[in-house]
Amino acid sequence: MESNPAKKISVVVILVGLFLCLNMAAFPGDADVPKGGAVSNDNCENAIPVSVDEEVRGTTIGATGDLKSDCGREDYADVWHMFTPESDGVYKISLCGSDFDTTLSVFTGSCAVLEEISCNDDGGSCGSGHWGASELVVELTENIPYLIRIAGHNSAMGTYELKITEESGSVEGEEPTEGEEPTEGEVIENAHPDDENGDGVITEQEAADALSRWQNEGGSMSLALRAYYIHLSGGKYWYDSSAFGSECWRPMTE
Repeated sequence: MESNPAKKISVVVILVGLFLCLNMAAFPGDADVPKGGAVSNDNCENAIPVSVDEEVRGTTIGATGDLKSDCGREDYADVWHMFTPESDGVYKISLCGSDFDTTLSVFTGSCAVLEEISCNDDGGSCGSGHWGASELVVELTENIPYLIRIAGHNSAMGTYELKITEESGSVEGEEPTEGEEPTEGEVIENAHPDDENGDGVITEQEAADALSRWQNEGGSMSLALRAYYIHLSGGKYWYDSSAFGSECWRPMTE
């Protein structure tokens, strides 16, 4: 049987097109991944500047690193940004909208001598649909450059969305104190992401939904187990500002 050159060319074109589509899918949107797979802000020295209210989208896919945050687990692969506030104040640094379980750290100093001043694994006010995204509120000083490190809990990688906004009030004033119980129906600050109505209580259904998201939708294991533990302990919880990650939410009985 004679071969058909046109058919062979068509097959090659289809295979090449499929290869390109698969590779483009690995780096969605405007994630900052140059040709060759290297992430441009993989190293601290190449931190990309970011401004207040600027929405930055990037990726940790292909990133490397040997640093680990204080609040993360096996979060060595990282990327870096730099933020220099124009005024003293309280700033929210958010990764809400990221598609993987992130960790977020803020440092002062130089890349050679880094000092971590704040860190978050899971938490903040990202709300429903953003389980595992990191967010922190930190007080910063005018004209001081701060280095922002983005990585993934337990070696997770993906696309992140970074946004910094200036907040009113103080860091301390935004956090409930130990043992402070919300009134019925009250929406509290720093609610657990699986507390769907933010009333300071993890119901049986909310705990079950959290476990389902972890097991079936790639949600955060640490958040799900923390929600279930809080529910079994009585349902009510408080926010511990001295702790990191999922440990920030503690049952009232602790």
